[in-house]
Amino acid sequence: MNNDVLLILGNGFDLNLGLKTSYADFIKNTFDTNIECENSLCSHMIKVLNTSEQNWIDIENELKKYSKSLPEQCSMTNKQFKEEYQMLCNLLKEYLLKVSDRKKWDSETLNNMRNTEAYKVLSKVIQYPTYFIANFNYTPSVQNLGLNILTDKIIHIHGSLQPDSGIVFGVEETANINNEHLFLHKSRSKYINLGNFNRLLRSSKEIIFFGYSLGETDHYYFSSFLSHVSGKKITFYHYNDDDYENLYKQLIILTGKRCTKLKTNNEIEFISIS
Repeated sequence: MNNDVLLILGNGFDLNLGLKTSYADFIKNTFDTNIECENSLCSHMIKVLNTSEQNWIDIENELKKYSKSLPEQCSMTNKQFKEEYQMLCNLLKEYLLKVSDRKKWDSETLNNMRNTEAYKVLSKVIQYPTYFIANFNYTPSVQNLGLNILTDKIIHIHGSLQPDSGIVFGVEETANINNEHLFLHKSRSKYINLGNFNRLLRSSKEIIFFGYSLGETDHYYFSSFLSHVSGKKITFYHYNDDDYENLYKQLIILTGKRCTKLKTNNEIEFISIS
């Protein structure tokens, strides 16, 4: 059965709504106030953020670099890293629970959200006869916007903030990491929820990416699809020119340097929301 539209959401969706869900916000608002963060892993993340010209950090990519910097056979160091990584996961979930709490949204906040491109695109998508939302965010912001979207229309690919769930946070299987750090692999998480995602990619007439950068740690989900897809309308919403350039670089990698084929065989559109 064909589906009309598949909306794929990344962290840019939450950011466009005004939620402080970036990794930089997480570090700035968590590390200084938690004694648990006085460790080597957190120190590495703080150093990377403080030396970034864009005041930006991709924690998942930094986990790969940190893993390779540790001695391979040091069991004490590897045990410590695993504990610090788990602590980081727990703190991230706690932080996102706070910043995405619907009870803290007043009428002005909701009105501001309803004027965002994120809200407008979501509102348009749910008017289609059939639609699904593949949410790579952990937050319940889609449900919290008051658009009466049925739960079975949303797939939380990387888990959620629900009490009975966890978050899928880490690196791809092909990442060049220390052999003792396979606990970082996203694929080992029991919370990963692909559901019928691959079928929806193939069966949806239109695919919309909003706030999703096609980052390296998620290449697995899209490399085969983007290399062979044809006859689709695919729209990429991005923030500014820098985001467009980064998005295009990822498409070059994902299509095996055949981005022209992707554009020839499909209706491709890039839309800036800056």
